[in-house]
Amino acid sequence: MGRENLNTPLIQHENKEISCPDEQKEVLAKYYEQLATPQISNEYDKEYLKTCQLRCNIIKELAQNNKVNSIDFSEDEILAAIKNLNSGKAGDEYGLFSEHLKLAGSEITPILKFVFNKIIKERRTPEQFKTGIITPVCKKGKDSSLLDSYRGITVSSILGKTFEHALLNKIINKLDN
Repeated sequence: MGRENLNTPLIQHENKEISCPDEQKEVLAKYYEQLATPQISNEYDKEYLKTCQLRCNIIKELAQNNKVNSIDFSEDEILAAIKNLNSGKAGDEYGLFSEHLKLAGSEITPILKFVFNKIIKERRTPEQFKTGIITPVCKKGKDSSLLDSYRGITVSSILGKTFEHALLNKIINKLDN
């Protein structure tokens, strides 16, 4: 992927031309904040929403029925989740790449097992799992001077993604049963 288009000389927003990189960053930050704020809409994909609600209900059921940590993750489950991570992607805001976890392999799984099981036991998701770095990328074939021509690519926590993969595998197993 080339880096020839890193700086956009001009962005148009609200009938104003913005050329200062700092002002462009500010406008893009506000734009993505608005995009990330849920709006009331009837345009949801009903099937996807139904699947998400089902997954949430299963997680709640697992948490409510959690007797003596019956949801514990095993090291094998965490290793499988690590293997599911995509390679060759950007590092997270802490400088961690999926390759770090993949190369660490079974050396890191006891630590992640402890952390992930503690998250389940305490029913608290770390704030670090909920953050990410958003980068505006111009949509292919669109005018780079228009704000609506950009989409945000968010790089979230590698540890959070690993936890999500491990938890999703638990949910899928529960659905299969």
